[in-house]
Amino acid sequence: MPGSPQCPRQNQPPPRPAKINPAGGFTTRPGGVTIVAVKIIIYILTFAVVLVIAAAIVGVSLAVAPAAAKSTGLSVLAVALGGLAVTGGVIYLAEKLINLTKGVVSMVFDLVVEKYKQHRLEAGIKIGIAKGLEEGQEIGRRENQREVRAWYERQQAAFRAGLPFDEPPPGYSPDAHANGQDAG
Repeated sequence: MPGSPQCPRQNQPPPRPAKINPAGGFTTRPGGVTIVAVKIIIYILTFAVVLVIAAAIVGVSLAVAPAAAKSTGLSVLAVALGGLAVTGGVIYLAEKLINLTKGVVSMVFDLVVEKYKQHRLEAGIKIGIAKGLEEGQEIGRRENQREVRAWYERQQAAFRAGLPFDEPPPGYSPDAHANGQDAG
């Protein structure tokens, strides 16, 4: 496309800046990973680790129970139930760990998103101020040119008519010029 910057290597437009989306995350480009997706992945990974640990505890308890000397069906059941109780405790603690992990991840990502929003806001304010100053200076220049042009036309009209013209130019201050300063 004429007039748009291109990436030098791939001859493609540069990637769009990150945008906050209402689903609770921001993406770097279309189809990118959102914060919500990262939170879900962390939750699934944590839960998978807990399930593997629980399965290992149940497996070990069931494997050890028949090997005990003089084991009866009741003792095998007791060992298996003990393994299940330990597994239940591990799952309960894992749920708390998962909730803690989700909370920490959520807080960190909220801080990152808030920092990003603040950065974008500050950048937008700076751009807005720069544009406002530029436009204000341009408006001031045009107004000053109009004033000077109107003064010049009045001066030329007075000279053509042969009338005296003692009006000072716009922005002229006799006090400032007496001290060597320029008022304009």
